[in-house]
Amino acid sequence: MAAKKYDLIFSEEEKEKIRQEYLSGLSIRDIQKRYDIKCRDWVQYKLLKGIVRNTSEASVLSHKRHPESFLHTDKTKAIIREKRLAFMKAHPEQTAWRKNNEPSYPEKCFIKFLEENGYDKKFLIEREKSVFPFYIDFAFTQIKLAVEIDGSQHVREEERIRKDEEKNKLLHDNGWKVLRVSENTVRKDWVTLKEKLDKIIGSNGLVFETVGIFCSKKEYKKVERDENGLSERMKESNFKQRKVKNRPSLEEIEKLLETMPMTQVGKKFGVTDNAVRKWIKQYKKTGFHVPDTNT
Repeated sequence: MAAKKYDLIFSEEEKEKIRQEYLSGLSIRDIQKRYDIKCRDWVQYKLLKGIVRNTSEASVLSHKRHPESFLHTDKTKAIIREKRLAFMKAHPEQTAWRKNNEPSYPEKCFIKFLEENGYDKKFLIEREKSVFPFYIDFAFTQIKLAVEIDGSQHVREEERIRKDEEKNKLLHDNGWKVLRVSENTVRKDWVTLKEKLDKIIGSNGLVFETVGIFCSKKEYKKVERDENGLSERMKESNFKQRKVKNRPSLEEIEKLLETMPMTQVGKKFGVTDNAVRKWIKQYKKTGFHVPDTNT
């Protein structure tokens, strides 16, 4: 009924004017406010049918028009940083370069140093060698020498220092020698780096048959997923992010839609009309007509 009302209120010329305003940068919400349109569905699915921006385009426009709304406060930045550091400490194997087997910039510098000084022609050097629960940055496997490249966090953060001490002890207990060099030395002072490395290797002139630099192949445990491709961890995360924990059933939603528009149904449960559409889509996809607390 609401849609038919707006069809009669606005002439074709006015409708075309609104479409052009939308294309020039107005949002659907702006149009609703400017023309006092209560029914978002009419604007989005009838008036602007075929020209509605996708989520990415809407996000770009919103950032341009209201950049101040997307700036983090110093307090928020500090919280994000603390959480990110906590995650990296708890899951060192998930850092970007380890996850994709890509070396960091200091590691790339060290690889270049090894190649230019011929170490890769004398030894078998393994990147990211696993010594559970740690990884060795560069392992000279035949002589059991672990080379660790330390950034500034290794001398500033107490937790990182403690982890390094645990790692050193574990390696020493398993017969490894450990050479720790700073990131700055690796990037800028190859003379000192070579002196330190040659000193710990010694001058026995050994050259092994198997030589070169390679990256360890990570062993990943296959995660079990349900028929919808969701793991238990994903389902738990999805449920925690729900704004409405106790969702209405499909039957309840369909009954409400018989007497009110989608926007009103959304308001009844404190969400948008798009959220209600996603609920319906998920119910039909999974076959559940009643919310499943595990999905």
